[in-house]
Amino acid sequence: MRVLVCAAGLGLAAVARTAAGAQTVPVADARYGDGRVSLFYTYTDPVPATRGTVLRTEPVPETLTLPKAGQARRMLYSSRGGADGTTPIAVSGEIFEPQGSPPPGGWPIVAWAHGTTGISDICAPSWQARSYRDIAYLDAWLAQGYAVVASDYEGLGTPGMHPYLNVRSEAHGVLDAVRAALADDRRLRNEIAIVGQSQGAGAAFGSAAFAPTYAPELDVRGSVATGIPYFSPSVPSALPADPIAVDPGIAYLMYIVLGLQPHRRRSWRAITSVPKRYRSSSSRAWSASTRSRVT
Repeated sequence: MRVLVCAAGLGLAAVARTAAGAQTVPVADARYGDGRVSLFYTYTDPVPATRGTVLRTEPVPETLTLPKAGQARRMLYSSRGGADGTTPIAVSGEIFEPQGSPPPGGWPIVAWAHGTTGISDICAPSWQARSYRDIAYLDAWLAQGYAVVASDYEGLGTPGMHPYLNVRSEAHGVLDAVRAALADDRRLRNEIAIVGQSQGAGAAFGSAAFAPTYAPELDVRGSVATGIPYFSPSVPSALPADPIAVDPGIAYLMYIVLGLQPHRRRSWRAITSVPKRYRSSSSRAWSASTRSRVT
């Protein structure tokens, strides 16, 4: 239950702080799960308005790198977040290069969108060890000659609330991480596949949808989304056969509720929807049924 451990220390305190008024610029607050990471993740200067600007880098600790990686480094880069997706923010992530020399034109990129890890800063994938499954999966891409660019998403590692399952926020983080990596590393090629699992599946889908307007200069060749989150219209409840067993989906719903607190006056559709032209009839129907249940 790593997800639940990472989220410890949040709960009602985060809701209480937001009720007093959301801040337009993320500020570290332990009640949001901020802190307990190194100073690398806190950027105190004004964040550049230019998206995808590298703010700083450092080597990934040997114990946290991928076995098939040649070079690996953390990066802090500029992106856009906040309730309206326009506030300049710093986001953290990682760049993993394959071993050996790059091919002519550089290594193509897999933009990796990670699954649920929690919503506290210490849950940022660039700060903690990745799961064995993710290590094996990302190593397979490295072995095939792809560099891996992995965003932590807004508010994971860096100060401020992590807006869990906010498609726009995740898409901005993923696309700006690729921008930053290309600007920082001439050994990478502007040829991108976006790949995501679970929470990252929504991020991968959203990134591909937002790319033509948010990052038109990126050559996105396609996206792979596996384990896309889906919640049944029925409310999770204790299992009838076991009165003390609770549907594990409740934990994920709490992440969503906490992440929505700064946006409570905005419509659910404005926060979670991808651009209209990318929505299928089924996703429109799902959005309509969800809005009828969310206030």
